[in-house]
Amino acid sequence: MMTVSPGSLWNTTFLARFDANGALQWALSLGAAWAYVVPSEVAVDDSGNLILFGSFDNNIGSGVDMDPGPAVHTLVSQEEDTFVAKYSPSGAYLWAFTLGGVEDFEHGNCLACDGSGNVYVGLEARSMGIDADPGPGQYLVDAVNTRKHMLLASYEPGGGFRWAFTVGVSQISSAVVPLDITVDDNDDVIVSGYATGTDIDFDPSADTTSIDQSPGMAIFLAKYSAAGALVWCNELESTGTNFNRGWSLDCTPGNDIVLAGEFTGDSLDADPSPGHFPLYRIGGIGDSFAALYTAGGGLISAFNISSSSHASPFAVASGNGGALAMGGHFEGTDFDPEPWATGPTYDAGNNGFYLTVYKDLATSIQLVAPLTGGLSIVPNPGDGRGPVRVTSPGGLAEVSTWSMNGTLVRAIPAAGGSVMIDPSGLAPGLYLIRAVTRAGALLSEKLVIEGER
Repeated sequence: MMTVSPGSLWNTTFLARFDANGALQWALSLGAAWAYVVPSEVAVDDSGNLILFGSFDNNIGSGVDMDPGPAVHTLVSQEEDTFVAKYSPSGAYLWAFTLGGVEDFEHGNCLACDGSGNVYVGLEARSMGIDADPGPGQYLVDAVNTRKHMLLASYEPGGGFRWAFTVGVSQISSAVVPLDITVDDNDDVIVSGYATGTDIDFDPSADTTSIDQSPGMAIFLAKYSAAGALVWCNELESTGTNFNRGWSLDCTPGNDIVLAGEFTGDSLDADPSPGHFPLYRIGGIGDSFAALYTAGGGLISAFNISSSSHASPFAVASGNGGALAMGGHFEGTDFDPEPWATGPTYDAGNNGFYLTVYKDLATSIQLVAPLTGGLSIVPNPGDGRGPVRVTSPGGLAEVSTWSMNGTLVRAIPAAGGSVMIDPSGLAPGLYLIRAVTRAGALLSEKLVIEGER
């Protein structure tokens, strides 16, 4: 048996590591008298080190010792600030620092690591003059007018500062809050959350890429390079009372992006392009949804599930072969985890939890059901010379070809079960074929065009 002792009259954090069989390897606690320490997320880098991110306030105390060993490494908050701490695979202290300012209620929300061990954090900030550089240098970022701003920052494996910026506006009741962050195999950084306000510029450079959502809360999905430069930013629009959130992110082995969230409006348009793919609310209050996007931000597929009342996801993860797992909570009765057809339902009463696993994220997640068949593309790969036939037993209303960065290449109206695509003018590479069936279902499949041999 191993015990950890609370060092606080309020909240104490513990961090523990277990082996693959569930046996405890070590545990430590972080706290101090009159302080509270609240963890938000923990990540493990490729070397097995653990990085802990959260919020703390030492109140009238003298700080919080982040070192579980005999040495003392104390962090002191101004009000409620965030902390980042790193520990070795055996639980030994490596480094820690604070990130925050003079205003209260600054929360550390999300954390990720890349393959080189660099650390990325997302928090909601409210202070002017936050020094994002924990070293002897100084790099100040601002949250204007004490409104909630998204602060994204990156640090080296040793804790050294790399870059930071804030996103937000000064309008009353405005907010930009990051809820999850992930890193793909190219070390691009993807972040999602919610935003409310007008002319919210997500580009930290002199250029402008803005979204507008007032009143209510819009879901944003943004990608930044490893150096912190904006690659693209999408807003998911909705109708009705839109208190929406993008809760959780993951990347597939092919760098497609999986987003899980909730929406309370009458419908949510999961397609950020000029096209539309509405998800219609099932529950009385709000639905969980999951959507798959290309690395360029183009929609591949999406679906929503709910109960008689409300369903909200906590986490999403992609697996081998396009599998998707999503977990969260729901309230009410008749929770149906099957997005394509009516299946067994579950009742929660006041509160229930769900864990759902879906077979094929890229081709089997549909909005309408039941489907009469999938999408067939022959030949695939195509040689770039002969036509490519796209077929669906359910009949086709439209077929479109998209580049993997989300750009529409061409769209072809269809009236039968198949349509021929002329590949002339398509450069060798990977494309996404999207088809709308006569029943309104969105199907998708990847097409490879090879160069001449």
